[in-house]
Amino acid sequence: MDLDQLNKELAANHLAGFWTGNVTGFEQNIEPQSSVVPYVWKWSHIYDGLVKARELVNMQMAERRTIRLSNPKGDG
Repeated sequence: MDLDQLNKELAANHLAGFWTGNVTGFEQNIEPQSSVVPYVWKWSHIYDGLVKARELVNMQMAERRTIRLSNPKGDG
């Protein structure tokens, strides 16, 4: 597995690593509006992504190996 494959696998489960640099949806709005919908992220997908990121993401790529939850219908 390579990093591109991990990023695609995470995206398929509505997850994303902060190492991608794509952190939209985390800005503070004065009047928040959201189109997000309820969604359940499975721990097994999150944990699997973190284990794989441990092997593929080095400290030059990101300060830390974190994964954010990305709503499938919304802001992030």
